[in-house]
Amino acid sequence: TLSFSIYYKNNLSEPVKDVFIRAGLSEELLDLKSLRVEKGFFDGGTREFVWNAASDPGLKELDPGEEGLVTFSVIVRRQPVIRNFSDKNFVVSSLAKIGTKTVPRGFEGAKLEYENMLEVKLETQINASAKAVFYNSPLGPNIGFLPPRIGQETGYTVIFQLANSSNDARGVKFFASLPGNAKWLDQVAGDKKEGLSFNPSSGEIVWDAGDVPAGTGFVRPRMSLAFNVAITPGEDVLNNRAVLVKDIRVSGQDVFTKDNLEGIISDVTTELKDDLQTTNKDWSVVE
Repeated sequence: TLSFSIYYKNNLSEPVKDVFIRAGLSEELLDLKSLRVEKGFFDGGTREFVWNAASDPGLKELDPGEEGLVTFSVIVRRQPVIRNFSDKNFVVSSLAKIGTKTVPRGFEGAKLEYENMLEVKLETQINASAKAVFYNSPLGPNIGFLPPRIGQETGYTVIFQLANSSNDARGVKFFASLPGNAKWLDQVAGDKKEGLSFNPSSGEIVWDAGDVPAGTGFVRPRMSLAFNVAITPGEDVLNNRAVLVKDIRVSGQDVFTKDNLEGIISDVTTELKDDLQTTNKDWSVVE
């Protein structure tokens, strides 16, 4: 939700009567059904928010030094439409104007109007996901069998994916960890695989994806990286899903807004919902 406040003040030495305020708003990125306005109304013809003495009695006359504010709000669409490479760096703009046609004494001939423009840069959305598969792995067949069994080694392919909507992002990194019963198999394929590192002492995984252009996953392919891990489950996870990769998060910076981008991703487990060749009978650890 974008909430706008328009502050006004009479800086003249005389009272000002019949004040009106109008505010336009760029509409293409907004859910117009969500428009809300306090003490005013939205003119469907001029496409402006309007305040005057009829809706806000305080605007009937402003004494010298008198001030106030009016407000309105609108919800940004969940996802801007991205059709080509130029659909990026989106901005919502609002032009507010204040004035009167009843000129106070001593200001005859003066045009008492003022306007102010506000622009709001929209932050991009980094869509990061992590999943695991056993069959149809981009790295070839995995070791072992499904369902995973206590004391037996089973391999899985973990896949990290990145999409980025409306602004270029830089310094994008995936961070994750392997649990103590998981083994790194040092088999990697995909985009910017040279940016993947694994610390065998701590089990920490870092994928430095670097620059992720706007439109990735929309007008450009998603970025994707796959690696193999294996687990040898114990009795503590009997009849449950075992964790393959944990503590997954992504970070980066929005080049357009300069904001930091962060996201948390659920642990990857042996619940292989994205592997359509498996069923829920293949997901839990058995004896």
